[in-house]
Amino acid sequence: MRVLTEETWTIIVKEDDDSQVALVDACRRAGFTPKLRYRIADREMRWGLIAAGRAISLCQPTSPHAEGTVLRPLAGDPLTGRIRLAWNRAALSENRAQLLYRAAGRAYLDSVPRNTFYRSWWASRPELHPSLD
Repeated sequence: MRVLTEETWTIIVKEDDDSQVALVDACRRAGFTPKLRYRIADREMRWGLIAAGRAISLCQPTSPHAEGTVLRPLAGDPLTGRIRLAWNRAALSENRAQLLYRAAGRAYLDSVPRNTFYRSWWASRPELHPSLD
């Protein structure tokens, strides 16, 4: 098991994202403060830092594989997240919004098999699966 307390971390920084707060909170619950050295907005740069061995990062379990990197699960379930879908009711009818929701849900479910760890985690938690009916 890799000791995460000694690692240098990178995170993707976006205005509407609370992933830095989630990371810091999860690390604190685990008994340490992460060494956040790289706060960047470019995903390719993040993968480059990771592939070069200069940092580690949290990522979406459905992330595509990046050359020179590996995905590993964290012990337990220290982090969960929500994917929200928002639309302007004046521009999109309720029917169209439901179609969009189901399409987004199917696209997400189609990406689950990309990560072996996530696939087994997801299969063991049917209560989290979206209802696409």
